[in-house]
Amino acid sequence: MVGFVPRMHWPKKTKHAREQYTYGGWWSVWWTGTYSMILTKAAFIHKDYLDLYTSRMPSPILSYVKEERNCEDIAMSFLVANYTDAPPIWVKGDIHEIGSTGISSLAGHSKRRTACVNYFVDVFGRMPLVSTRVKIVKPGQTAALKPAGTQKPGNAGGSSPPRQMMDYRAAVSPVKLHGQMVLPQPALQGPYPVTGGNT
Repeated sequence: MVGFVPRMHWPKKTKHAREQYTYGGWWSVWWTGTYSMILTKAAFIHKDYLDLYTSRMPSPILSYVKEERNCEDIAMSFLVANYTDAPPIWVKGDIHEIGSTGISSLAGHSKRRTACVNYFVDVFGRMPLVSTRVKIVKPGQTAALKPAGTQKPGNAGGSSPPRQMMDYRAAVSPVKLHGQMVLPQPALQGPYPVTGGNT
């Protein structure tokens, strides 16, 4: 997945034998520079993933998303990561939200998202999300996030979006090889350097 709105999952210390996770919103990404999900509201994915979501996604997850009316974006991140074993790619750019009164503004939103992450781990039988610090940035733009106090909460990722996003989408889109989804090695060449590294 390639997109403009990153999020993160964090391992949580617990007394249970089963590993637990906490959903990390924009501020945790801003603070650490690490992310493992891209929200689908501003993302590019191969059309085959849409088919996989409706035809191969475990039915308990589809039911959960329908009942909770939440977490379809997290479910898509799980699905793509499960098929690729690869992290998403964050394109650092300006995203200006039109509506700020959606479900993410409701009390308890982060707790509900954390519950989604942990339920999806149970259903998948593992944590498929892969964390990374890699970002695509414009030439001359620093890959570092802005210092505290200079980033507006509604701005999900930094400066302007790249002009040639489709070049990057094409470079990382999965292809079918003998009926299986395969993610080609990114050949990210062009005017926007890739910075950072996997963690």
